[in-house]
Amino acid sequence: MRGSLKTVRRRALERVRAQYEYAAGMSELSLQSVNRVRPPSMQYRSINELVREWLAAAGAVCTFAVNIGVITPQEALQIIRDFQAAHPDMVDE
Repeated sequence: MRGSLKTVRRRALERVRAQYEYAAGMSELSLQSVNRVRPPSMQYRSINELVREWLAAAGAVCTFAVNIGVITPQEALQIIRDFQAAHPDMVDE
């Protein structure tokens, strides 16, 4: 049982980190390509808007992981700090 808890924690940490990296990857997409498949009322006005939406989703995944106890608040904070260090251009000042 103990090994499975470690596996769950490791996977949760990986998935939370991945969510933030997916958000960073959104900045490389073509806005026109993303909007092509979206109805006009749901199209993004800018890549920044798309990235902000993905960052908000990553934050929600991170918060959920903390709330259900699969990662600690300290681990969540470290993930966010690591992301900010790796992607300083994505940090609001």
